[in-house]
Order: sequence, then structure tokens, then C-alpha cells
Amino acid sequence: MTKPKNVTLRAFKINQSNKLNTSMNVFSTLKEKLEQSIKSSERCLVLSQDDPNNEKDLISNYHETGNPQSFFCTMLRIIPGEDAQHIPSTLLEKNKFSMDDVEKLQSEKNIPDICKENYFFVIDNNHLVTNLRGNKTIKDLQTYLAWLLDNDLFELTPMINIPKDIPLQDIKNVSFNDSYSRSIVSDNSDSVKTKSFNMKDIAQDWLKNILGGTKSLDDMDLDRIIEANLIVKWSKPKDMSKEEYEKMMGAVIKPISDLNGIVIQPKKGSAIKGQDIPKKKIITVSVTSSGKIIEEALKQEMSKFLNELKND
Repeated sequence: MTKPKNVTLRAFKINQSNKLNTSMNVFSTLKEKLEQSIKSSERCLVLSQDDPNNEKDLISNYHETGNPQSFFCTMLRIIPGEDAQHIPSTLLEKNKFSMDDVEKLQSEKNIPDICKENYFFVIDNNHLVTNLRGNKTIKDLQTYLAWLLDNDLFELTPMINIPKDIPLQDIKNVSFNDSYSRSIVSDNSDSVKTKSFNMKDIAQDWLKNILGGTKSLDDMDLDRIIEANLIVKWSKPKDMSKEEYEKMMGAVIKPISDLNGIVIQPKKGSAIKGQDIPKKKIITVSVTSSGKIIEEALKQEMSKFLNELKND
């Protein structure tokens, strides 16, 4: 018997930041958009008009679930085309196609993976759960869903997992060490880019400014002796609700793909490591004889987690 796989699920809160207008019903709007699309190609988002590879993101497959009311979706990043290395139009002409369809095509053509990335998510009106790997931010999926829903204010914020015995107001500070530099993702109107900075470099520049006349310290010496951390003092305003505070904390960690360099220090008790901050759940999922996750089993486990979040 093939050994089951452990899968890490990540939880996100759906926010719509426009306070002037009534927020849309995300589930109903998504249901309408999915059911209106005749071909899966109609759900393809071109990542860049200037990309010669014509990479696209799309929901290739989806199933509505009644309890809780949600959609279980397959998310792909593809390069469409007609040669052996691309997703053919025969699949994109279908209303839906699954990873089984993709793998069957690969087997028939004896070709390697033709999807650059694939993962699953479940979504209701308030939350989203996904098995997207932990070193990837949620930004790409947020961009896709905002486009599909035609709602630029759609936002996914990571839910946080602060231990119940540490009140949010008892967080003393958050420290960022140099190990996560070059891992903060930002976006502008044209593309998604990675901000690159190094706290050691910032510290060295600062020291050179205040010790400008000290010639015995060269760059190599400083690099060998300096360790740089950014420590942010933290306090919860009295008039800020727990929900607002958690949303703000989620926004802090959202663009960071590698959380190992973050530590939350409470006023009392042990420090909380970055990888333990996001709300996650490790599940065990059955697999086929070839080692592929049984999607129905994954869907059921995701739905259970989604239901748990309603009472969080």
C-alpha cells in the first residue's frame, strides 16, 4: 500500500477594502463567473502581454460543495501552444479539465510536465484554504481571483496563529533578521517584482557615516563582524479591535515568502518563530499507487479546515 502524504494547508481571510460600497458576495459572484464560462480558456489570465511564452493562470477544474457552501478549484500556470511542451487547445476548449487529463496527455505523448505549477484551493464567502507551497506568497492567486471576480478590491490576508495564552496586546516586538532579505514581493501596475535589500549593507552604510574618519575599518572587516536585525516595537491601540489587529498582522507577513527570518517576542513567555505565525493545518491524504494525491480526499480535508475557520 502506498504511504499517505502529509499536506500543509494555509488559511486566508477574504477582505474587500472598499468601505463606501457594499461588499460583493464572493461565493455567488464566483459561481456566476465559473458557470458563465463555456471554455476553460475563457478563465485564462495572461500574465504579461509582453511575455513571449504567453504564460497564463487559470482555474482548470472546479466543484461546488454544499457543506460548507464553497468551491474546490484546481489552479494551474500554463504555457498554451500546440507542441509537446505546451497545454494544447483541445484541453482549453473543454469547460473543465483535471490534472488526470493533463497527466494522461503527458503519458500518451511521453513528455515531461507541461504545467509550470498546480495546486488546489477551496473558497467560500469569507475564507480561502490552499495547499500552495509555503515559500510562495498568495499574491498571484489574489491577482487572478480579483481579475476573475472583476473586483480590484478583492484581497486575501493570511490568518495568524498567535497562541491563545499570549494576548495580542502582550506582543513586545517583531524582529526581522537578515536571512529573509530578497524575499519581499511587491507589485506595480505592470508587473510583479522582488525587492532586494540587505540589512547588513544598511548597517555598514550607517557605521561608515558615523565612523567616516576611521580608516582601519574596510568593507570586508565590517561584513565579518556585523549581524543586523530590524526590531519593530509593537503595541495594540486600545481602540483597535482584535479583528483589525489580526488583519494588520496578516498584512505584515503577507508579502514575505520566507518567514524563517521573523520572530515575535511577547512580553512574557517564549518567542514565536516566523514559520509558526500563519494559521496552518497539516493533514494526511491518501494517494494512488503512482503517488498522486486523491483529490476527493484533499477536498474533504480542505472543507473541514474551512469549516473550522468559521468558528475561529
